[in-house]
Amino acid sequence: MSRISLGERGRRFETVRRRKEGSLVNISSTMSPVFDTQGKVISASSMVRDITERNILEMDIPDLRKEMEAMQKKLVAAQTAAAIAHEINQPLLAIASYSEAALILLNAKNPNLDKVRKAIEGSERQAMRAGQSISELLGVLGDKEFSSEIFDLNNEILNVLEAARLERELQFAVVLRLEEGLPFVRAIRIHVHKALLNLLQNGIDAMQRNGMQLPAITVTVCTMQRERVARITIQDNGPGVKKENHQRLFEPFFSTKITGIGMGLAISRSLIEGNGGRLWIDPQGGSGATFHLTLPFAT
Repeated sequence: MSRISLGERGRRFETVRRRKEGSLVNISSTMSPVFDTQGKVISASSMVRDITERNILEMDIPDLRKEMEAMQKKLVAAQTAAAIAHEINQPLLAIASYSEAALILLNAKNPNLDKVRKAIEGSERQAMRAGQSISELLGVLGDKEFSSEIFDLNNEILNVLEAARLERELQFAVVLRLEEGLPFVRAIRIHVHKALLNLLQNGIDAMQRNGMQLPAITVTVCTMQRERVARITIQDNGPGVKKENHQRLFEPFFSTKITGIGMGLAISRSLIEGNGGRLWIDPQGGSGATFHLTLPFAT
């Protein structure tokens, strides 16, 4: 009170008081001086608040934080497991198909050993692909450090298309619209490769489910000088994505496929955004699905 009488503004303290019935209550009290027109302290005002419930909640915060950390670890584990399942699902199916074909060929009266050898070689390629995919994915999801590189995006797109045909054994036609003289981009190459491969795979899967014998993909690369980025557009001629699903399309575990687990697009967006770019679906893409992604120029 002596400080208040000298004009000190806003004295706040917390204490414990006893109610009339005997229970304890935590209170927060704030006292302030009241001045007259000449600036002289003539009285004091006090605001008292019951903070018992707040203090109880504060005591519970450490336990709540531990529960949240445990839930976060479970979520990360679930996402990692789902991502790995997404990566190895296709090669496992291919291995099963090759193995079945090899057995059928071997059980024939006059086995065609050349075809048997090709089936076994196909199984071997798919097994190698599964192992490489898991290794790359664990590196992406784990603590492994990747260095960004300066590279030609046009060449990388050609590499991705070749990998899709050889490693994933996808049959498709492609329309390429690459911009000549495109400035180099800076990014982690393996991240860009995986994101582009996922988008390509999704488009081809959608068209095959729609009954197209030879899916066609259009890949366009152009410069966005104002933003200093390169933009890649991947368009297919499949059934497209319903507009009501656009907002949820990149959510983990959301999938428009019957057998999908909904991790491919979520991982792809995370990889591109981690390299300073963007990935989105074009709401006005016309027939099929149209995805755009950007990557920053190196200079």
